[in-house]
This record gives sequence, C-alpha cells and structure tokens, in this order.
Amino acid sequence: MEKLENVSFVKEFESRFMKPVEFSFVEDGKERKFDLALAHSSVITLLYHKTFRKFLVVRQFRPAVFVGRICKYPENLGKKLEDIQWENYSTEIGYTLELCGGLVDKDLPLVDIAREEVEEECGYKVPTSNFQLLGTYSIDADESGSIQSLYYAEIDETMKISGGGGNEEEGEVITNVFLTEEEAHQYVKNQDSHGPPGVFFSFLWWFQNEKIYQKKEPSFIWKPEVQQRIGNFKFTKNQKSNRYHPIRMCFTLNQKKRFWDLAPCEDSVAALVFNTDTNSFLYTQRFRPAVVIGRTLLKRENENKELAEIDWTSHDPKLAYTLEMCSTHVLTHENNEAKVMEAIEKKLGFRSNKVQYVTSFAMGISQSGDRQRIYFVEVSNADKIENFTNFEDILPVSIGKDELFSLLYQPDAISPPAVLYMIEWFLNRKK
Repeated sequence: MEKLENVSFVKEFESRFMKPVEFSFVEDGKERKFDLALAHSSVITLLYHKTFRKFLVVRQFRPAVFVGRICKYPENLGKKLEDIQWENYSTEIGYTLELCGGLVDKDLPLVDIAREEVEEECGYKVPTSNFQLLGTYSIDADESGSIQSLYYAEIDETMKISGGGGNEEEGEVITNVFLTEEEAHQYVKNQDSHGPPGVFFSFLWWFQNEKIYQKKEPSFIWKPEVQQRIGNFKFTKNQKSNRYHPIRMCFTLNQKKRFWDLAPCEDSVAALVFNTDTNSFLYTQRFRPAVVIGRTLLKRENENKELAEIDWTSHDPKLAYTLEMCSTHVLTHENNEAKVMEAIEKKLGFRSNKVQYVTSFAMGISQSGDRQRIYFVEVSNADKIENFTNFEDILPVSIGKDELFSLLYQPDAISPPAVLYMIEWFLNRKK
C-alpha cells in the first residue's frame, strides 16, 4: 500500500499559487472588506481517442483531497494537522480522475495553454485547430474568483510523442488512464467519484451531444440585477486572514520529497430546485467580489499586470454576480439534507421535504480539498414562505424549464461547473 512519509506542515511561507489579499471597496457609500485567496485561472480538455473509442483522463495525487478527507474521519475530528498519523493512510484516498489541464500562468492564448498541457501531461501533440471551446465557468467564486475554460479535442496515435506524466518539478504525480464509453457512464453514475465537477459535466455533455460539437445559440442571455455599483478598489496583502488559513504540506512520496500549498475548508451542499407549479428552476444570484477580479485578470489587456496596475474604474458592474444553485457550507457533525433544506428556506423562501441525493464532487482539488454534495429538490407554490425577505446579498432567480438549455451556452462565465452538470443531469435523467 502506497503511503506518505515524513509529513510536516509549514505555516509561514510565500506561495506562488495562492495570493492572500484583503479586497476593499465602497458600495453605496460604505466600505466593505473581503478576505480572498487569488489564484490563477485554468484550462481543461476532454480528450477522446478516435481509434480506441476511449476517453483519456489523468489520475493524479492531490494532497488537498488527501488532507480534506482524512481530517474529517471520526478519529481525527478536532485534531491539529500535526497530530494526525498521516503515514497510516493509503494515498489512494487522495487520487482523483481529472481532465488534462493546467494553470493560465503564461502569456499565451488559452487554447495554446490547453495544447501544451495535453502534450506535457498526456504525451499527444494535438494541432490547435483540433481544440473546440465548450464553455467557460467560474470556480471557487467565493475566494479566488478563478475562471476555467473547457475544451474538447479528438486524438489518435499519430499524435503521440511521449508517455506524458506532467511536471515532476511542480510536484505533479500523473498517470494517463483510458476509459471506455461505458466506464465513463459508470463513473458519472458513481455517487462518490473522486473527481471534480468538470469531468462529470464534460462526460454528460459528450453523451448528450453524441460526440458532435455544434455551437448552440442560447435563446436568452441571463443578466444579473445589479444591486449596487462598487468602486474605490483597494488590495492589501493579507497573510493573517480570519477566514483563510493557508498551509504548506511537505512529504515524501515514492522516495521523492515534495510540497503542496493548501487552504483547507469545510464541505458544502447544493441543490437544483424545481418548482413543479411554475415549471421553473430556482437559482441564486450571488454577489461575488472575487469573480470581478478573476474575470478582469483573464482579459488579454490585463495579462501579467499586478492588481494595482489595472484600471478598475471602467469595470462592468455585472462582473460581480454569478448564477448558482442554492448552497451552504456544512460542518462535519451536521446533517447534509437538513442543511440543504435550511439553505433553501433561508435563501429561496421555500420549505420542502422532496429531496433526492444526486452525487458528490471533489471541489477543491488543488488547495481546499473539500467535497460538495448535490441534491435535486422539488417545491410547489404551496411551499412558499410568506413574507420572505432576501438573505444578505442573495437574490432568488427563476429560470423557466424551456430556458434551461440556454444556460449551457452563456457567453460569459456566469456559473460554477456544478450548475452546468446538473443541467445536463436533468436533461439526461429520463434517458
């Protein structure tokens, strides 16, 4: 059984992958402050081998997932990281199946970064013209505001130039894995798969579209209701956040010393809510200051710029809002379904006991190591709470069933990938 050795944790360090900042701004004449952990945006690619008729994914050891799961085991609740016997656990706990991908940390077009990552991790030299952009979405909207771009590319053995494996100098432990179409089906059905939501969504997208990508034009474009304009942006380096606690994990794996920067956080639950009387879905419009930064940094004119060098006075106020499922964080001792229903009451104004567990994702595979459990909940007009008032910055949003498909093809990164997955899940569930 593969295990880690020489595990230790460092609290004082400078990370090149996470940048803790205090983001302050003025909203409606009042100053507000948010602790953020800015990180690079990323690209991922769904690869399909035409000859083998298989998907090519990567199996990777993720220290954040390893730590996130083990910390929540009963024997470790309440323990400090330094007091856990990490050497007693199999590293299998921390392995994930993911799409080939990488960080947007180069001054290159996104498609070229995706192409380079496929070559480095999987060993296939794929022409740029083979890559088709499926969409972009917001990941880690509450802390980093990063944007992820999803591509699709088909490969064959004429493109193979190496065995791949990733960049060992950056601590990557990557193995290529081929999945048959049936294995991909079963992976999506597994309610406890060790993978991020982008994998689930891309597989469902592939089966829904029967391998043929055609750019769809959405029948409507979602536009957020801008509650207040924000301005006077200030960014302050912040290593002492009360909300965000970065830590560096040092360890030995397969006789090689490695380190990984983490920011552990609690798990969460989210629900796709369907009103059977109005034939519509209930989402939440969220005010996400981090997303303003993530979207702005991804613009070509802002590449390689420091935050202070960007002209924030001309930012689009709509960039601060996302469309998300109703969600909330869950402590280890709390009941997941009860927390789902509590969140729906508080943020959408409905009570219901018609809840169905769908699946769970490894959300923070890079740094936070958390999981999100997803539910489908039905409500009716009779379940609506009288005299409901909006909770904090959150606005309920109703999307008609006929407009659901359009959310997959929005021109901007308005939602996290779990939202897109649940749309495909709903569209596919009767097939």
